[in-house]
Amino acid sequence: MEIRLLRNKNEIYILELNGSLDLYNSIRLRDIVIKIAEREITGIILDMKAVEIIESAGIGALICISSTLRKINCAFAITNVVGVVRRTIETTKLTGYLPITQTLSEAVETISAAAS
Repeated sequence: MEIRLLRNKNEIYILELNGSLDLYNSIRLRDIVIKIAEREITGIILDMKAVEIIESAGIGALICISSTLRKINCAFAITNVVGVVRRTIETTKLTGYLPITQTLSEAVETISAAAS
């Protein structure tokens, strides 16, 4: 999986994910997010529009990331969850737990509002 890191002017970090969120990539993603969150930042957004498949380890990583960021008061959003990935998250009944938005602009607004 490819992870592309972007940062906007408000210290919101956007990670564009591309590929499969499997066991290996889940660990890698979790480690990257935690390392970024150690900085003084506004929030983190995972853009999953190019994620083709998510395995159970990927679901676990999203739960771990979400709970870890909550504990350190770092705003978090997941956006552009589509196709098989959306169905997998819906099947696991995590849509109410994970902070999912429809669009990247909505995610940025959510993070900015949380930081205010």
